[in-house]
Amino acid sequence: MVYATEGFERVTLFAADDDRFAVTAPVAVVLNGVSVVYWRQGQHLYALCAELPPDTLLAMAEAARASWF
Repeated sequence: MVYATEGFERVTLFAADDDRFAVTAPVAVVLNGVSVVYWRQGQHLYALCAELPPDTLLAMAEAARASWF
């Protein structure tokens, strides 16, 4: 899924399923100049990617995670 922030920056959400169960807090990294935040919730894996500062993307991930669960 791709969506835009209020400032029209593009943010991509990736989601996948896995047979293993785990719960992890979001972790932010920068890969080739793109911020990536990833986490697990049960058997679901999520990642947000954007050309935004890692802290900004991490805050988005925390907000999304809190609203979903």
